[in-house]
Amino acid sequence: MVLPVSICLLLQGKDFHIVRSLKAVCSNALVRDLLPTIPYEKPAYKVNTVPSTSIEDGLLPPRSLLEAPMSMKQYAKRFSLLLHIEEHQMQLDIRRYDMEGVTMQVFKEDKKLLCLDVPGVAEKRPSVLPHDHLFVCPLTQNGVRDRTEYKGYVHRVLNERVALGFGKKLMAIFLPNMKFAVRFVVNRYPLRMQHRAVQLAVEHNCMPWLFPTPDFVILAS
Repeated sequence: MVLPVSICLLLQGKDFHIVRSLKAVCSNALVRDLLPTIPYEKPAYKVNTVPSTSIEDGLLPPRSLLEAPMSMKQYAKRFSLLLHIEEHQMQLDIRRYDMEGVTMQVFKEDKKLLCLDVPGVAEKRPSVLPHDHLFVCPLTQNGVRDRTEYKGYVHRVLNERVALGFGKKLMAIFLPNMKFAVRFVVNRYPLRMQHRAVQLAVEHNCMPWLFPTPDFVILAS
């Protein structure tokens, strides 16, 4: 909050004003705890280095679907397409936070979990929540990736760390100084619910509510 402050002085029989701005900062322990811990730097985009099989391209959707005016006939197809486009962008965004050559430690509060340092997770960069998951891949001493990725579920988010639950195979070979490549992914559950909502809107004939006509408004009232 910035407040103007004026001081009036009498100088040689004339009023003399000095005006200054007074800045007041209100804070408490909670606000201080939520302050960024590290300067934000937009991470550089990393090319996906995970080995994959060859991919045969599919048939692209017609662009006219996005450019055409909204109508009841193409509502479901258009909204589903927009959800797929949004998911693709979300995947690209979160992959910017992939990490290479990092280590994990056994979580002190629960020895069945492993703790991973994730800089920026407190500020949702990247956004990682309990019940989300990510993938880790062990690295050799030469930095070569193993052929197996291990899926870890997020149990707890603690400031700049996350506690992860892995299967027995990774826990059996885990060593404190092992290095991993970390791949972040988007939790698709909210997106699946949105796709389901679009389908139900069509199946239950909700189009009149989404695109009401004057006659329908009068009838519904």
